[in-house]
Amino acid sequence: MRALFGAMFLSGFLIAMPAMATKLDDATCLSCHNSGKSKLEMPGAAGGTHELRAVSSARFKKSVHAALTCVSCHTDIVDSKAGHQRVSGVAPPDCAQCHETLWQAARRENTAKDKPRLGVVVENILAYKKSFHARANKEDPNRVNATCTDCHDTHGFNVPARGTAQAYRVASCGSPGMRRQVPQRRAG
Repeated sequence: MRALFGAMFLSGFLIAMPAMATKLDDATCLSCHNSGKSKLEMPGAAGGTHELRAVSSARFKKSVHAALTCVSCHTDIVDSKAGHQRVSGVAPPDCAQCHETLWQAARRENTAKDKPRLGVVVENILAYKKSFHARANKEDPNRVNATCTDCHDTHGFNVPARGTAQAYRVASCGSPGMRRQVPQRRAG
């Protein structure tokens, strides 16, 4: 009888709580988002589609963000179904905001001197915010001219190899010459 009551309670609890998040781990996320899989698309603006970038787990493991899990940044995602259920009121990942928050904490805790690269990143963010790239796009005022991910691969982020076009764009980030250039949007 106790087992029957327990089963009824549990089934009622599960029915009443369908939105409880399943524990998402990197393996679950990469089962769809790993590079080498088929192209991933999601609904985009004006009824179109937006291609999602694939994640190279090998590159990610070597990146500056390797200690993070997928849901460390993607806190708005609560399931592993295509299209993903999202937590209401939780913003999608914002690289600039995260780095600025980490820098503010480092300064508050007097550890900024131990994180000079983070300081450079924040300086670039401030330069970006003053640049042409952060302004509303003339053809589509709902988006900016360029975002961090137009030049940086956030999932495999490392300093680009010298002499590459990406290295030039990143090295020039925030410079007056870069402000005059029309950004090249990467697919995805």
